[in-house]
Amino acid sequence: MGGLITFQQKPAFIVSTPSYSVLTAALILLGTATVAHLEAILLNLSRMTPFILCARKQGATAAETILRSYYPAPRLRDAWKTRSWMLLSAYFIYYPSYAVLGLKSALLYESASSDDPYLHVNDWACYTLLVFYSIAQLYLLVVVAYLWKRPTGLRWDPVSIADILVLFRHCNFVNNFEGSSIADRQSMIQELGDTRLHLGYWRRENGDFWHGFGTDASGKPFDPFSSCAKISFDI
Repeated sequence: MGGLITFQQKPAFIVSTPSYSVLTAALILLGTATVAHLEAILLNLSRMTPFILCARKQGATAAETILRSYYPAPRLRDAWKTRSWMLLSAYFIYYPSYAVLGLKSALLYESASSDDPYLHVNDWACYTLLVFYSIAQLYLLVVVAYLWKRPTGLRWDPVSIADILVLFRHCNFVNNFEGSSIADRQSMIQELGDTRLHLGYWRRENGDFWHGFGTDASGKPFDPFSSCAKISFDI
């Protein structure tokens, strides 16, 4: 943004041919990095969203979380149906970012007149980029505030990081997925979509504790990180 403000204050300047080539390449590189960075934010938010929703005190339904397509190919339709405003805002800032590459390419131009040795700045491209990067900076602050001390329900251990299916190992609704190998996503949402899931620590009837998904049979809200507040069950 500092460079854009400098361009806006000095709309014409003289540079050598090598400097012009380096400057043009740097602008395109920064534009590509911007798109890649916003895409990484979108993918990581999508990947964490179902876990964050289930880690809440009230939990979340299966239709909002594990039965949706969040990763590795997130869909705007799922973000809209689940009313996930953070994901929606990630999409709305990510898709326009592709225009940054074109705007960076159009930011500087040389005059067609041989008597004009100056390199000129396109005002409309400069102002558009300033607006976009201002919104992007504000969006990053919102993401940081949203994730600040927000529980994800996940543990930092190599097993659950490598394979999230371990979170279903002792869950008390795993039998509900019987026959799902031949079912499509929509039919599974119709059958299991209303199941309210929680993610955290659970106590089994044999006295052991384990970490993963489960349902609260009492239907009452509870703290997903209180090891003694969960229902007891045995698989």
